[in-house]
Amino acid sequence: MSILNELNNDQRKAAEKIEGPLLILAGAGSGKTRTVTYRIAYMVLEKGISPYKILAVTFTNKAAKEMRERVGKLIGLEAKKVMVSTFHSFGVRLLRTYATKLGYDSNFNIYDGDDQKKLIGRLMKEMVITNKQLTPSIVVSRISKYKEAGEEPSDIAKEVYNTDTRIVAALYEKYAEELIKNNTMDFADLLINTNKLLDDSDVLEKIQARYEYIMVDEYQDTNNIQYQIVTKIANKHKNICVVGDEDQSIYGFRGANIKNILDFEKEYSDAMVVKLEQNYRSTKNILGAANSVIKLNTSSRGKNLWTEKEKGDLINIFSASDGRAEADYVLQEIIKGKNKGKSYRDYTVLYRTNAQSRVFEEAFLRHRISYKIFGGMQFYQRLE
Repeated sequence: MSILNELNNDQRKAAEKIEGPLLILAGAGSGKTRTVTYRIAYMVLEKGISPYKILAVTFTNKAAKEMRERVGKLIGLEAKKVMVSTFHSFGVRLLRTYATKLGYDSNFNIYDGDDQKKLIGRLMKEMVITNKQLTPSIVVSRISKYKEAGEEPSDIAKEVYNTDTRIVAALYEKYAEELIKNNTMDFADLLINTNKLLDDSDVLEKIQARYEYIMVDEYQDTNNIQYQIVTKIANKHKNICVVGDEDQSIYGFRGANIKNILDFEKEYSDAMVVKLEQNYRSTKNILGAANSVIKLNTSSRGKNLWTEKEKGDLINIFSASDGRAEADYVLQEIIKGKNKGKSYRDYTVLYRTNAQSRVFEEAFLRHRISYKIFGGMQFYQRLE
């Protein structure tokens, strides 16, 4: 009996396709991680593929940990031999081995965001930069964007638009010099230098020989450098499986290029495409509303999510006159629920930008309702 009997038809179709390029368009709540982990288990247990030959790349440590644990439950200790990693962790492993080819020692340091801001702050003092609009955070952000776009300080200096850009270009140059002098890379360098390493034919041949089967999670969120890294590694065997959802591409501001997923079939003309459309998470009413909004996306590939779950409650829409009225309405709804026996932890408030948490926090504080902010900082804990 095959391990894939645990999957639905579309999931199974995706998991069975091992050789050649595969694009899995996985709608929200459609069992994407389950499909990928069963695919890895199928490769190892039933196809006899060495786990050492498999590279699965994802975006966050949390996602990599979850994938590793799920594969472990299916194939036991063999899971430790599969390279399940974030792009950055994979890059670090590669760079520790081959850093000398790029002029670094193998024990190079890695700067996080705070380290970067401290260095930029010091350089701004040394260069006597008094422009209050240019904070170390803004400069670090702009330098990272330049790096990820493949632009060197000299490139920016050529296209000087204003004084700010000229200052950032000068800081970028000094910053780059300081990093090399201190045998240090920042997060952007980890990807850029990994990509540079793969231009070395000896390194590339070794990596291609090691990893014959490549899987990339959340492919709609890859930027140009990440795309180049996986394309170079997969170029020899062409056994590349990318999983993503063009309707969930939200990281354009961070350099994600949605064309990577939309143009996959142009890149690999013999690619097989599987859509995972059965949703296991939401009710029919929620999916109906989501589908009606998503179908307006110009980039949508026409997935139609469906579920076997019940219709569920209708979605209520309340149009408030301003943010304060909105927060008061939400607060009253929560209090009503609490009075009917619900717990505060049964409620979640979602907002578009972090600054919008303020009116909700003020309302909760006024009524002494405890709350927790996820993915940001409580408004009254912010330094300013």
